[in-house]
Amino acid sequence: MRLKNIKTRSKVFIGFAFPIALLVVLSATVYWSIGQIVRTDKWVQHTHNVLSDASGIVSSAVNMETGMRGYCDMALGLARLFGIRLPVNFNSPYKATSISDFWRRWHITLSHFLRDYLYIPLGGNRSGPVRRYSNLMITMLLGGLWHGASWTFVFWGGLHGAYLAINHGWSALVSAGFVPSILPKPVGNVLSRGITLLAVVVAWVYFRAESFEGANNIILGMTGLSTVYEPKLWDVMITGTAPVWAAMICLAAIVFLLPNSIEFTENYNPILGLKKFVSQRRSDGFMPVRWKPTAGWAAAVSVLFGVALIQTYRLAELTEFIYFNF
Repeated sequence: MRLKNIKTRSKVFIGFAFPIALLVVLSATVYWSIGQIVRTDKWVQHTHNVLSDASGIVSSAVNMETGMRGYCDMALGLARLFGIRLPVNFNSPYKATSISDFWRRWHITLSHFLRDYLYIPLGGNRSGPVRRYSNLMITMLLGGLWHGASWTFVFWGGLHGAYLAINHGWSALVSAGFVPSILPKPVGNVLSRGITLLAVVVAWVYFRAESFEGANNIILGMTGLSTVYEPKLWDVMITGTAPVWAAMICLAAIVFLLPNSIEFTENYNPILGLKKFVSQRRSDGFMPVRWKPTAGWAAAVSVLFGVALIQTYRLAELTEFIYFNF
């Protein structure tokens, strides 16, 4: 009877308390960080430089991932309350080592839909490399248009189509032996993750921007080409913003070091196809932390949930979740 009660409580926790707590903790930290940067640096609204634009884009990228993954975690958890298991939809996409790997981790159900109903019917990779790359581009352009009737969404899809074509072309060259492997594997993994994340972040600029002009200004600001160097602007950005950068470091640690919610609760079979998920998982370098139905974990999650509620209450202007735009 005691074992049965523990399993029931575990099911309830995984189904409701944990995903909601995780969503609130991550989202509140992201929104608080972005809000602090904007409130601290009013000049950011009129001036673009490397530090301000880069910090804003990184915050926005984490906001995208935590907001969307949080919604999916809540759906997974609520389904488990009724004894239903759903497939995983987000699998730590910012740990991807290539654009192809990114799309195997990001919005997995959408990726499968685009593959099964657009890419494969167009011919897939069955008619040579040129046709394959054309099919990739067409699929991603339509995938961008799926997000909304805006040319910025279409351009975002086109960027990812080009990324995928370059990715597959590079992989073909490596497989054919034209590109020698000169870097140690750990260094290569770090470099490939960094390049992939940079490409994804640049594409997010156009996805989130209201116009091409605004997106281009941010891109120029990130590269330092939009304004002449002005020491006072950098001083304002650095002075008194230690809590902001501390929060950003915490966000980076959450994204790159901690397991995602599926891995965190994998001992309790939270998703459909868990065995396949575990067998395909590679070592992402995350901390081997797993949730257990103990008093210590209950206390820790309760504290985090309380802190998140306080942070949410402190926000002067609540930012809508990204899915409210679709």
